[in-house]
Amino acid sequence: MAKKYIVTGEQYVQIDRIMTDIKRQIYTRSGSPLDPEAVIKRLRAINDPMQYIIGQKLRSFEIIAAGVTLKTAPFLKKDFFKTGGSPAFYFWNDFTKLILSEIPDEIPDCVGRITKTKLTKDMYNKRILAELDNPKPFTVLEFAAIMYALLMDTSNEGECFLFHVQRKDGCVVTVDVHWDSGGRLWRCDAGAFNDHGLPVGSVVVSRS
Repeated sequence: MAKKYIVTGEQYVQIDRIMTDIKRQIYTRSGSPLDPEAVIKRLRAINDPMQYIIGQKLRSFEIIAAGVTLKTAPFLKKDFFKTGGSPAFYFWNDFTKLILSEIPDEIPDCVGRITKTKLTKDMYNKRILAELDNPKPFTVLEFAAIMYALLMDTSNEGECFLFHVQRKDGCVVTVDVHWDSGGRLWRCDAGAFNDHGLPVGSVVVSRS
C-alpha cells in the first residue's frame, strides 16, 4: 500500500544539489544562515512522516500503533462483506452506494503499513488530516484489505474506526466502521468528505 516513486536522473541531480547546498550553508564557520533545528525538523518530516508526527506530541491524538504492517491473503468479497457472516455487518445505504459497490469481487493479497490514532476530543475532518500531515487517502481496494485484517481480529471489537477513502472518480469519502455491542456486529457508513465533527474515542486509521 505504500506508494513507490520513479526518480529520474534529473530529479536525483536536483535533490543532490539542494542537499549539498544545505550542507554548505550549515557548515559555515561564520555562522549558518539556516536554523539547524528547523532543517532537522523538515528533513525528518520528509524522511519519516509518521515518526515526525509522533515527535510533535500531538495534543489531539493518542497514538495506538504507528507503522503497523498488515498482510492479507486473497479473499472474495462475497465471503467477507456479508450481513450473516463472521464478523457480521450492517451496511447503511451510503456505504453500499459509495464504497461497497466499488469493491471488486476478488481482493488480491495486500501488504502495507497503517497507523492508528485515537481522538482524545471531538475533532473536525480537516484538522484531523492536518495534524496527521495530510496522509494520502486509501483506495477502495486498500480499504477492503485493511478492513479484512482489522475486523477478522476479534480483539478490535468495541472500536469505532474512521477511514478516508478515495473512490475511482477521485471523490474522497469518510468511512465510519463501528462496533455495535448490542447487535454483535459492525455497522458501516460513509459520507462525502466535509468538515463535520468526529467523536472523541474514534480510531483514525491512516496510511504510514
